[in-house]
Amino acid sequence: MVNKSTPSLTRCVAKLCLSICGWTCFSILADFPALINITISNLTTFAEPSGNDILFTDSDGTTKLDHEIENFTYSIGTLVAWVRIPNLYNTTNQTIYMYYNASGVANQQNRTGVWNASWLAVWHMHAGAGTRSNDSTRYNNNGTRVGTGG
Repeated sequence: MVNKSTPSLTRCVAKLCLSICGWTCFSILADFPALINITISNLTTFAEPSGNDILFTDSDGTTKLDHEIENFTYSIGTLVAWVRIPNLYNTTNQTIYMYYNASGVANQQNRTGVWNASWLAVWHMHAGAGTRSNDSTRYNNNGTRVGTGG
């Protein structure tokens, strides 16, 4: 029997290889929240409409990475997600994998794991004034937007 709360990767039928290009910097970044912003037509066919089955792994293909889905538009296959990369190397390209197509699983996100203790608050502000802005960190510094921004 498969545990529905954490799907085995063999249950995830679809796998996508994502390459993060090396960049010029003086050091390796530890526990870096990388933004993944993609549109893939396969997500409209194979992912769960809720996005609960989407998960990310390190380059070994088995070590699950913490992630937070900021937005998932199932109808067009657009995903905006933050993935905690344990070590983002400054001189070489890195590969991570995105798995999906495991029906009936619990939500695979760990939003507070993406943002370590150094992050005091993280808000994704897409809605207008009066809308609640939930903090993605472990500190739960939630608030309500005032004004319309600039």
